[in-house]
Amino acid sequence: MNINFICTCGRKGGVDVGLGHFRRCMTLAEEFSSLGSQINFCIYGTEIPPFLKEKKINLKNIQLKNFDSFLKEKDFNQGLKSNITFIDLSHLFFTRHTENFFQLTQSIKNQTECLVLIDSLGKESIVLNSKKELLYDYLIVPYFGAEEEFEKKNNHLLGPEFFIFESSLDYFDQVDIPKIAKKICITCGGTDAQNLTPLILKGLNRIEIPLKL
Repeated sequence: MNINFICTCGRKGGVDVGLGHFRRCMTLAEEFSSLGSQINFCIYGTEIPPFLKEKKINLKNIQLKNFDSFLKEKDFNQGLKSNITFIDLSHLFFTRHTENFFQLTQSIKNQTECLVLIDSLGKESIVLNSKKELLYDYLIVPYFGAEEEFEKKNNHLLGPEFFIFESSLDYFDQVDIPKIAKKICITCGGTDAQNLTPLILKGLNRIEIPLKL
């Protein structure tokens, strides 16, 4: 089988973009490679991450495209035919250009047997912010709260049970969390695009119990 991945990784306007999206696709690529599939990557970014070649991936082809090329319609016709194509581009840059994303999915749908979108929540969701109905075969939204934001369908894989972990995390045992936790980890996503971290730290400062941050 030929498996294509279209994702993002790098910097846009001085802001980090989507390393988590790339790693997620890489995890899937490793799994498909173990089954004998050939892998193609198309990366919107500034450079090809060096650790891509360190993974056990049957890498056939890599295309590196700058972000502005996403705005050129003719660029969408340079894809490779595949059995399955994964698109993981849920980032504010791409949600601001929903018409271009629609054209991308139209073009890819004609070149693949199965199109899978990996999406996000809220303002970073491609599907929720699109002005047109996007064509896809499967939608994966592997986050808490996805069940409330997206319509429940047989081809919608929603919620944390579909989270895509790196294989190195398989060795960690699950731990039961007590009702009163002494240590809490708070994260704001890979890039904290909404700059929530300072707001959370200020909010924690207002809690009238002893905290170690």
